[in-house]
Amino acid sequence: MTGTRIIEDWDAVTRREGDCLVWTKARNSDGYGSLGRNGKTIGAHRAAYSDLVGPIPEGLSVLHHCDNPPCVNPEHLFLGTQKDNVHDALEKKRHRNVRRRTVCSRGHRVEGDNAYWYRGYAQCRACKNLLWRNLYYRKKKLREEQSVS
Repeated sequence: MTGTRIIEDWDAVTRREGDCLVWTKARNSDGYGSLGRNGKTIGAHRAAYSDLVGPIPEGLSVLHHCDNPPCVNPEHLFLGTQKDNVHDALEKKRHRNVRRRTVCSRGHRVEGDNAYWYRGYAQCRACKNLLWRNLYYRKKKLREEQSVS
C-alpha cells in the first residue's frame, strides 16, 4: 500500500449523498464499504484515507465525523485509537450497549449519575454499590465467625 493507490478511480465506486461520498460496492453486515486486496478484506474508508489523505499509522483506526458507515469522503474521516472510537460512539449514543440497556436487571435506570462505563458496557452504579456493600458485610461476618472459634 505504500506509494500506490488502492483505488484508481474513486468516482467509479462512489456516489454523492449530501456531503457524504458513499461507497457503492460491497458492504459488510455493519454497512461499512469493503474491498479485497492481496487476499485481505479492508474497509473502504481505510482505503479512502490511505489513498486520499495519507498513510495510517500502526494501531490507529479511521473514524467518521459523519457517522455514516459507507461514507468514504476524506473530509469526514479522521484518525483515532479504538478507545477514541468507542468513546465517540458512546457520546453520540451509537454504541450497541447504549441503545439496548436503559434499565438494569433490578429495574434501576442506567443513565446520568447512576451509569458508568466498563469495557464498553453501561453499568448500574446502584447495583455495583449494593454488590460491594453485600460483599463487605459477608466478609465482616466471616471474620467475626473466625475470631469466635
